[in-house]
Amino acid sequence: MRRPLSDAGLIFILILLILKLIIPDVPVDISGIESHTVSVSARLVRKEVKIKDGEETLIWYIQTPLYKGSEICPNSKDMVMCFMSQSADDCLLGTRVTVRGSIRGFEPATNPGVFDSAKYYRIMHVAFRMFDAVPEAADESTVTPYYRLCNRLQRLRSNIGILCDLCFDEEDSGIIRGILLGDKSYLDADTKVMYSRNGIAHILAISGLHISMLGTGLAFLLKKCRVNTPIRCSIVILLMILYGIMTGMAASAARAIIMFSFRMTAEILKRTYDAATALTIAAVMVLTANPSYLFYSGFQFSFGAICAVLLVIPILEDVFPKLVSGGLSVNIITLPIYLHNYYYFPILSVLLNLYIIPLMSVLLGMSIVAVAGCVIYIPLGRILAFPVHLILRIYEYSCRLCDLIPWNRYVTGKPAVVLTMVYIILIALILVFRSRQTRMQILLHLCAAGIILTIRLYPGISVTTIDVGQGDGIYISDNSGTDIMIDGGSSSVSEVGKYRLAPFLFSQGVASLDAVFITHLDSDHYIGLLEMIEDGGLSSPRIEHLYLTCAEEASGSETYERIVDAAVTQNIPIDIIRQGDIYRRGGLYLECLYPDESCTGEDTNDESLVMHLRYRNTHMLFTGDLGGSGETALCSVINNVVRPEDTLILKVAHHGSRYSTYDEFLDRSGPDIALISAGRKNRYGHPHAELIERLTSRSIPYFNTARYGAIRVDVTRRGVNVRGYLK
Repeated sequence: MRRPLSDAGLIFILILLILKLIIPDVPVDISGIESHTVSVSARLVRKEVKIKDGEETLIWYIQTPLYKGSEICPNSKDMVMCFMSQSADDCLLGTRVTVRGSIRGFEPATNPGVFDSAKYYRIMHVAFRMFDAVPEAADESTVTPYYRLCNRLQRLRSNIGILCDLCFDEEDSGIIRGILLGDKSYLDADTKVMYSRNGIAHILAISGLHISMLGTGLAFLLKKCRVNTPIRCSIVILLMILYGIMTGMAASAARAIIMFSFRMTAEILKRTYDAATALTIAAVMVLTANPSYLFYSGFQFSFGAICAVLLVIPILEDVFPKLVSGGLSVNIITLPIYLHNYYYFPILSVLLNLYIIPLMSVLLGMSIVAVAGCVIYIPLGRILAFPVHLILRIYEYSCRLCDLIPWNRYVTGKPAVVLTMVYIILIALILVFRSRQTRMQILLHLCAAGIILTIRLYPGISVTTIDVGQGDGIYISDNSGTDIMIDGGSSSVSEVGKYRLAPFLFSQGVASLDAVFITHLDSDHYIGLLEMIEDGGLSSPRIEHLYLTCAEEASGSETYERIVDAAVTQNIPIDIIRQGDIYRRGGLYLECLYPDESCTGEDTNDESLVMHLRYRNTHMLFTGDLGGSGETALCSVINNVVRPEDTLILKVAHHGSRYSTYDEFLDRSGPDIALISAGRKNRYGHPHAELIERLTSRSIPYFNTARYGAIRVDVTRRGVNVRGYLK
């Protein structure tokens, strides 16, 4: 079948992709006003509520901002995200407002695998943020008919949300708001994470299922009312567009509404509906509005899944039963997208989606019935909501059961671009030559392609100083698949285990950590690891073995007992490490140089754990927050483990404090490279100028996470390579 529009659309998308790769989006320059309190004039185009720790924060999105009469953003679609103060009055959408607040940009990712808020909001056309925003002026005469419609739809959405609260209990209401209205503000954070790690978070997005069910249902009712085809289809198209506007018109909703509109138009014109052409035109329309969606996971998943349905299922249906071919096709297409965004694949999601997706139709229908019943009589709505509650409990218990199965999460890390291209080529060849293969051969070849996509190479050993802000976090891996952490905490990044350590480790293909060493019990060295211990491997890599120092054992502090209790609860073995102890696994050799039995834990910094890593003729010293007296003790043993002709890489103690890494220690150890872990613009002034002077006067090159982001050191037979994530 010839599809000229589809072919032209694919060429357009390919050209657009090449252009976006050659000419990437440039962030808006706000250096002149960042951290300043300024007034900005713009049109209010969107509002949302965010809830954190039980407190609601109203957020305004204002478009085409003007500062002192001049446009700040080169793109007229760019918006400012305003976190309104509690005392701020609300305004109608479309109002021309002047808002005053403190300007701040978005932070780019400084570690592999970590959410890149700067990139995400650039895709969403949000240029920067404003905090403690207060409206100074508002002109509602500028509200256009389109925004009057948007305001009515917003009130309708709010009223339906209130009805959801009346029908369902608090937890169920948050989920139904997300499913029915695209409003995730009231969704329980733990539920959202649970759905995500088990591969069913897609049910929370307004997608083709919603549009198809609602649109088809409305068309059926209108047909029963004997409304003629042109009017019936036109009404349904209009209502679906309004529903999309009301729910925020996400990429998946826009795709579904465009395709549904083509289907209804074909019915009006009595022409054959070609889904492939409709899909391509939908992609072109969405990308014309926002070309950056090419790099947005929501766009990729939505269009990828439909591509599987239209292109792959018809091919595999000749070989496998319909149920098997459907699930297999979608996973074949979306696997590389999933791994590039989440770095692991929940294996049992394939089975979960076999009944969770069909139940979604029932869930959506019963939710609408319950809300409608609540309009008539609130107790009636609550009775009608009971089947919805049962379905949601099926979802919850299914996810919790999957959480108990240790092999459910297949962690691969982020696939290499080259391997992704190889995977795509192999899948195409398998499908094209399916007639020459048996069913078992096709399955084996598909598995082989998946294995190639997830290959992880180990050239030698690598040591990464993770950017945790003001703190320490060091990841070590070798050529046999051993994964180790030394410290993991921060005093400047909240929930550092959840937002920095776990995403980074997953991106490196780490399913579990073979050993974790905590140098001492300051929060900027352990707090993220404690999060991971308490998580028990649900949303982060599991810790298999924990090592604490003899000094901390001797102190018996409250923090020590808390960590030990958490580890015992999660069945994590604990060992006490002291001077002379050796940890050997795979290609790694780690020796404890300090503290010794004489340390009592009275000075946590000076009695920090010092670990020595040796690989061939390269050595690394990890010194925690070691101070002057600890360094003096270390000087007596350093020459016994490192020869002058060897290469020594030093993790500078105490984030580059002036009170550590003294002249005597530098002269005795003679490091060739220094690594510093410190937060940007930290209140301690780390690394101190005196420390930098001591390094530069000895011509020791240093790398600071505050400047380079995560710093990776690769040690192979060819030598040592140091590179930063940012530079």
